[in-house]
Amino acid sequence: MDFNGLFLEAVSTTIRLACCSTDNTSDVMTTPEKSSNSNNISNIFPDDLLGPNSDVNPDFPMVKGGGHGEEKERMDGGGDTKMISDDMRKILEIVFFVVLSGGISILGCIANVINMVVFWRQGFKDSVNISLFGLAIADFGALITLVWMAVCFTPWFRFSDIPFESTDVQYPTAGWPHMFFARSTSLITAFITFERCLCIALPLKVKTIITPTRTRYIIALIFFFIGASVLPIYYAIDIGEVFVEDRNKTLYAIVYRPGGKDVESVCFALTEFAQLSSFVLVIVFTAILIRNLLKKSKWRAEVTGRGRRGGGLGQAGAGGEFSSTQTITEGERTGAPSRADKSASRDRRVMVLVLSIACIFIACFLPSATNLVLIILLPDYTITGRYKNTFQVTGAICNTCESINSSVNIFVYYNMSSRYRAEFRRLFGMERYVTGIDGPASIGTDQSAQPGV
Repeated sequence: MDFNGLFLEAVSTTIRLACCSTDNTSDVMTTPEKSSNSNNISNIFPDDLLGPNSDVNPDFPMVKGGGHGEEKERMDGGGDTKMISDDMRKILEIVFFVVLSGGISILGCIANVINMVVFWRQGFKDSVNISLFGLAIADFGALITLVWMAVCFTPWFRFSDIPFESTDVQYPTAGWPHMFFARSTSLITAFITFERCLCIALPLKVKTIITPTRTRYIIALIFFFIGASVLPIYYAIDIGEVFVEDRNKTLYAIVYRPGGKDVESVCFALTEFAQLSSFVLVIVFTAILIRNLLKKSKWRAEVTGRGRRGGGLGQAGAGGEFSSTQTITEGERTGAPSRADKSASRDRRVMVLVLSIACIFIACFLPSATNLVLIILLPDYTITGRYKNTFQVTGAICNTCESINSSVNIFVYYNMSSRYRAEFRRLFGMERYVTGIDGPASIGTDQSAQPGV
């Protein structure tokens, strides 16, 4: 028996084990207790343990990997392509998630509370008012969840003496609730633009098709459908005690129940289908509205020009195209607005208001839609793939854009609706500015209500 060979092999093995146990970049645990904890947690979080270097999902940020996991990916030849470094990613996450998204969301919450109060005071006899009130509720919910998300991603809060991993707990308490309200916002916006298109296609029947009562049911159905798509996630996940290796303490974090991953995937697919379909519908309906608006503007300019050139003939009773009141209205000949002129002006201003809301929605949700397409087309563009840093920063930017979309509608309403503007001023004790050229007006299209917008 070669004792010298066995001795040298034993020494070599001991040295290799010693190097592995003292290597700072290794994930090998040297104590049985830590090894046991690591194995238990890895069953719950297959990717990695929770830690300071958390991975973020763009729609609902969630910790799914730790600092040691990043080292393992780099050692294995994976990891990001370093278009965005790890340190830069962390800085950008704080800038977008905490500073921009959080700050905008706080202001947006205040703005949407004002919107809800104004619409409530105006009443709900008009279907458009009902839709905009529902939109304000959805926007407020999307923003208040982003405020809590910003708090959870604030380093001073996360690394304080709290008993839970905030970037993990926010997943069911902020991420999915935000998903619910944001997708509701998308579908309500699609419904509002669809209603305007219906006014173009069936101008004489739309008032009997889209009634205030039916509008209430449709808005409620939108919330119910998205809620039914989101609620199963709370069966899939739970909050439990987990040993967080990188922070060397036991904290409350999310754990997956058996089959939870599959339920999560189905919920995500349903909500993303709602997002993409509503985004496409808003684009289509907006294009129809813009085409119709340009067509009517061109026709109005032509008719007004012909009326000015042939006004004398029309008033003298001469024949020809200018003598027909069907072509040139009384208001266009005399300069005094008729009832038909006021109704047409009101409908046009409502259309412009809806177009403004739709265009803001398209601009703010375009990054999210593009990001989702990239996820589908690029296998490495995932939360743990080669482009994970870019993926996470893009997600933070998408959340910021969504917060902008849900916050700026108050400016659209104030500038384009005289009735909203008047009610807004009364709400804040500015009645002396209400009288004047604004007069009574409606933000919607209620036939029995006041004229104008």
